[in-house]
Amino acid sequence: MKDLSRRNFFKALVPTVGKTRSTKEHSIVVTLGHLAAFPVYSSTRVNLQNNDFILESLPEGIRLKNQTTNEFVRLTLNSNGLLQAHLNEPWPSTAVLSIFTGEIYNL
Repeated sequence: MKDLSRRNFFKALVPTVGKTRSTKEHSIVVTLGHLAAFPVYSSTRVNLQNNDFILESLPEGIRLKNQTTNEFVRLTLNSNGLLQAHLNEPWPSTAVLSIFTGEIYNL
């Protein structure tokens, strides 16, 4: 086994800054408001990051559609019950954020 000094041991243990950087693009998260602000069977137009979106509230859940690209965007609930949109993360067209469980639900 190789004999290491204390400094070299910890240097080898902790990765350098270049190794820890992620190449994955960071998600843009925007808070839309409380879940109760979007009643069932309603559609709300929202302008986020210079893009037009439609937030559809269905009996099964809520989904957010980009009007420009016709893609759906991932939605989550934070710990305070606020609805958040992850603008860089697409969702399938059949997916909604369940009102009851706060998780993805496929129609």
